[in-house]
Formats: sequence, structure tokens, C-alpha cells
Amino acid sequence: MDKKKILFHLRPWEVGLYVALEDYLNREFNKELDFLYITHHFEAESLLKKRGRDCININSELKKIPFPIDWRERLQELENQCRGFTRNFQQYLAAERFFNRKSRDIQIKQLYRTLMFYNPLFEKHKPFFMLSNGPDHMPFWIAMDLLKFHGGHPCGLVPASWPKNSFSMYREVGRIYYGQEIYNDLLTRGLTAAEQERAKELQQAFVTGRSVPINISSERFALIRTRSFIQRIKSYYYYNTNDFYWQITERIKGNWYVQKIPFPGRYILNKIRNKYNFIVSRRFFNETVVQGVPFVYFPLHLEPEATTTIYSNFYDNQLEVIRALSKALPVSWLIAVKEHPNMKHRRSKDFYRSLKKMPNVVMVKTYQPSWQLIRDCEIVATLSGTAGIEASIIGKPVIVFGKPAWGYSPTVTEAGNLQNLHETIWEAYRKQLSPDDERVQAFILSWEGANQKGIYDHFAWLPPIDDPDNVVKIGQAILKLIHDIESGNIS
Repeated sequence: MDKKKILFHLRPWEVGLYVALEDYLNREFNKELDFLYITHHFEAESLLKKRGRDCININSELKKIPFPIDWRERLQELENQCRGFTRNFQQYLAAERFFNRKSRDIQIKQLYRTLMFYNPLFEKHKPFFMLSNGPDHMPFWIAMDLLKFHGGHPCGLVPASWPKNSFSMYREVGRIYYGQEIYNDLLTRGLTAAEQERAKELQQAFVTGRSVPINISSERFALIRTRSFIQRIKSYYYYNTNDFYWQITERIKGNWYVQKIPFPGRYILNKIRNKYNFIVSRRFFNETVVQGVPFVYFPLHLEPEATTTIYSNFYDNQLEVIRALSKALPVSWLIAVKEHPNMKHRRSKDFYRSLKKMPNVVMVKTYQPSWQLIRDCEIVATLSGTAGIEASIIGKPVIVFGKPAWGYSPTVTEAGNLQNLHETIWEAYRKQLSPDDERVQAFILSWEGANQKGIYDHFAWLPPIDDPDNVVKIGQAILKLIHDIESGNIS
């Protein structure tokens, strides 16, 4: 019997979970499996070795890859071969956050090495299945895309925005396993009375503000809020000192894929700066939408993040997207723009001033609940954020400028060409559906059903992700997915 190759592509905080998943899959799977670990962190490699697992470190392997005279031609040749399986290679360059301030020559050489690492690796091992973190930066994006070219099945785990304590499994960047399949099945057979009641229950929880999609546990927020100022300073010093030490160590060892090194001991200065930026943002975001005036709701995105750099690669400039919407809207409509909670300390004043100059843009108060704006607006416009899921829950039209996992919602319209954005707005407007519409209810149930029970988040302190009960939940979901891929239940 041939062994099935399972590839684990992981980061340090996932080591305990993936090792436990290996044991679980070996125990429960009725066929022989062979596991291969890949990481781009030296810490993860060290932790795996302590647990008796061999690991391929991407950074170490990239250094071994030479640059022949025709390396650019080889890069172009591989792109031509992979067309239809991977995205345009330029998109990987544009989306990689670690390329900031690097020369073009360094960028494209790093891309070449990364591709020349994965392509022969997949040719040699022919992985049937790859489990990784959801798209975070280039090694994950390329691996997930290139694996499909070699006949494998990628699965990226990410914390689900909704329901609470669940996770999503991506077949590729922007497509979730089971979502479309469950939706089609529900529409084909029709919803039962119990399923309709469940959909109404979820809708009611949302429109009353009792259930807001979030991917960080409420227990963590409650714990943070109970801390005193002194405790927060101590926590800041502890985590930043550890981060500083970790990143220095990774850089010394040659890890190219690490964030900018933070300097410990800047808590007070950062608090002052953040407070200043917060006051500035509140000066701009202090407006309200006049009751009765039709408006499009546009929630700003966190940057940099996969929602902007990958899912919305061609529309990642939010200012220009809003400017295009501003020009394309009917003359009596407005755009209600709300700042992302985690960006109100970080965006420049010039960005806000540019928004302020647009005559039909209203910069709504940052503390106004999003669910109220979604309920009252005519259309939600988003690159690929979860506001689109929230709007779909109640049948609200959505215009997306990217390729989100929930894009199969019956109320979603893709923006396409910006020159035709005016027609796109009216096309979306006509997609308004009643919350009782079977298509809306089927979407709600499909999203709930597609997201698996379990915690997959390095912020989830209670319990940790390698808790035995959590390993079983995630393991069962992975096991079912592998069986469904084998049996052809997943396209």
C-alpha cells in the first residue's frame, strides 16, 4: 500500500497542535500516512526537533538555490506552466508585506528562490494533502497555489469570524471548503422548518446586536479589561521583550520572514502617540448619516492584511476604491465610511483629509455599531471584509472588490471593472432580499455548517489550541475532509 504524503506547513505557535494532529490522524486513518514538516521559523524547527520530528526550514533551503544565467527565463517559464493554477507571480510580489523598502532585485530573487524551493519539493514528494495556516505571506500563498498544479489539495486553517469558537478550512486563497456545497445542497432539497427557525434565530441575534462576528475570544478581551495600568505595562514589557529576543534570534539565524524588530521600553511613548492619533481620528470620524438619506456603508480594512493584499489584490488602495464609489453613486446617495478599530491609531492624517474632501463621504463615529449601519444602509461595499457576511445574514446587497470566501452569497455582486461601477451599484441594489428568503437562510446555515467547531487562534488562551479536546475537534474535521476529497465529494 502506497503511503499518503501529508505536508504540515507551520509556525511556532502551531507546533503542539500539528504534532498532536499527526498522532491523531495516524491513529484514526485507515491507511498508512507519511508526514513532512515545513516551516520558515527557526524556533519552530527547534521545537519540532525536541519532539522527534524532522523539519525543512525554508530559509535554510533558499540559501542553497543558485541563480543561473537564465534564472529570469526559468521564472517566466514556470509561470507559463502554472497558469490557471496559481495567480500572476507579480501579485505575490505586490502582496508580500516583508518586501517593504526592499529593492526590486531582492524582491524578484526571493520570489524565484521560493518558487524553486516548492516546485521540486512537490514534484519529489507529491503531497496528497497540505495543512497550513491561512494565507499570511508569500510562502503560504505560493505553497497553497502551487500544490494544486501538482495535483495536491491545500487546506489553510484560519479562525472563523462567526460562529464563535470555530475555524474555517480554505481550499485555496478565498474559497472555503464545504460552504458552496452546503449552500447548493440546501437550495436543492429545501429547508426544513427547524433549519428556518435556526436561520431566523441567527438573524435576530445579529440585528439586535447580541451576536457580532469576532475571531478573538470574549474571554481574552475580558481578561485585558480587568488589568490595571501597571499590569498592562508589565505585560507590554514581557511580550515585547520576548518578541525582541525572538526576532533578533531569528534574524541572526537568517530568517528573512520576520516582522520589523520592535524596541522594548517604548510603552509610554507608544501610548502617547496612539492617544494623539486616536484624538486626530476622532476629529474626522465624528459625523452621522442624516436619517432617510440613502447611503452605501464602507468599513475600512486593517492594513496590511490578507483581506487587502491577496483577496483584493487589484483593489488594495482603499482610498481610490472609495473615490471611485464616490463618483459612481447616484447624486442623492452618500458613502458612510467607518474606521477599523485597530487602525484608528495608525492611519495618516492625509488619508483622512483626502476622504474629507469627497463631497458625498460621511466619516461616521468610530463607536457607532457596524450592525446598525449595515441594517440601515442600501448597500454594503467592502474589499473582502466580514461586513459582507453580516450584510448577507439579513439579505442586504453587497459589492465586493475582492474574492472573499463568502462570495457565493446570493446578495453579493463583484465590482469588476471600475468604469462600469455605476451599473454595478444598480445591479447590486436590485439584489435586496427578504431575511425570510430561502436563499438568504441557506447562506446563513451554509456558513455556520462550513465553519468547524474548534479553536484555531494563537490569541486563544482559554484553552490553548493543543488542548486534547480541541485537537480531536480539528482532527475530526481534517479527517472528514480527507475522506471527502478521496471519495470525490469535494470538487
